[in-house]
Amino acid sequence: MILSRFLPCSLRPVCLSLLITALIALPIQARSSNLSPQVQVKNIVWLTPDATQIGSNRVGFGVADKMVKFVASQLPEIEHKLVRANSKRSLQMLESGEAACHPSLIRSSERERIAYFSNTLLLPPMQLIVRTDKVEALPRDGQGAVDLNRLLADPNLRGALTERRSYGDYIDGIIATRPENKRVQSYSPADFGGKLLQMLLADRADYLIDFPTSMDLMLNTQASRNESLQALPIQGATDFMVIGVACPRNAWGLEAIHAIDRVLSTPAGVTLMRESSARLLRPEAQRVCSARQEAFYKDRAKPSKFF
Repeated sequence: MILSRFLPCSLRPVCLSLLITALIALPIQARSSNLSPQVQVKNIVWLTPDATQIGSNRVGFGVADKMVKFVASQLPEIEHKLVRANSKRSLQMLESGEAACHPSLIRSSERERIAYFSNTLLLPPMQLIVRTDKVEALPRDGQGAVDLNRLLADPNLRGALTERRSYGDYIDGIIATRPENKRVQSYSPADFGGKLLQMLLADRADYLIDFPTSMDLMLNTQASRNESLQALPIQGATDFMVIGVACPRNAWGLEAIHAIDRVLSTPAGVTLMRESSARLLRPEAQRVCSARQEAFYKDRAKPSKFF
């Protein structure tokens, strides 16, 4: 150092040490001053399907709205706003990183790339909902399960799919690679698919894919048509489906999902999720799934990890 040449020999080591310390500290202070403030979640826009449609929402029975009301009551410091959005719009908003979360979104590999999830529900796989008068025309195996690959290629049967809806990774893969077939159409209904069930009842489509309880709810409102639709298993679709609250995969979304997950992990939150899940299962499914449900909610009582 040039400065050290003009200092007494006895002071040079001390000054040199102080100078080195100052130089080391300088960039740290500079970096600290440039750090952005911690992300704060002041508002959450909740994306839910159109509750005025039959079925309330595609996870069914008002689960989404109940989840929002519970979280809002536990996080009063945050302003909560409800916005009705179908599957296509919801995913577009999550992809663009808006300050919005979805309370009941099916968790899939594709969606994990754009959103953080706090798991809430565990349900058996979706099934094929078909008009009873078309059952005999379906390609099925000896156990009655439908060959979805063959069905989606069949030019004689009319299929109705919901655009950008996930049916679980296995079924999503089949749909993504299906051959071109003008008899299989995609729609963007306001309620994730309730209107498609009405299309089946009106004989404007032959089949779709959904939870059996969605069909049950529809038929309960159409007492004279209780035998008009059936739910059949799909070959290979055996994995249980996880549904959860989803927030965008960015800094805001991470803070939001941490806050939401914290209240869902409380005893009251777990009770709400357990009761909601039970309402979405047929009686026979409740018996078969009871052990898996118990393990799921025991684990769900712990805070989630987000990556």
